[in-house]
Amino acid sequence: MKGELFTVEEGYASVATMTHPCVKRTLAAVADQGVLPGGMLYARDADSKVIPYDRAGAAPANALKGVLDKQIDTASDDAAICIVHGTVNGEMLCYGAAGGDVTAADIAALEAISIWPE
Repeated sequence: MKGELFTVEEGYASVATMTHPCVKRTLAAVADQGVLPGGMLYARDADSKVIPYDRAGAAPANALKGVLDKQIDTASDDAAICIVHGTVNGEMLCYGAAGGDVTAADIAALEAISIWPE
C-alpha cells in the first residue's frame, strides 16, 4: 500500500541547516522596526523583545542572542522565529535591518553562543 500521510512545507527559505539541527524559539519582536530579514543577527531589548543586533551600540542591543530564521515585517508581525543554537547557512547571515555584511567578530560571537555558520 502506498500513501502519503501528510506534507509539511515551511513556505520560506530557512537559515537553519541540518548538520547540527537548530533549536528555534518564537520570541516577541518590537513593533514598527520595518522589515527584518531572515538571517539577521538579533539582540533582545530590556523587555526581552527581538531587535537588530548593534555590535557598536549600548546594552542590551550589543549583546548578540541569535539569528532570525525568516523575514518578519514588524508592522504586522509581533513575533519572530529565532535560532538560538545549531548550524546556520553562513551565506544568509546579515547585520542589521538593511542586510549588511557580518564580520569575523560577529562570527566569533555567534560561535560563543553555540551557533555555527557553515
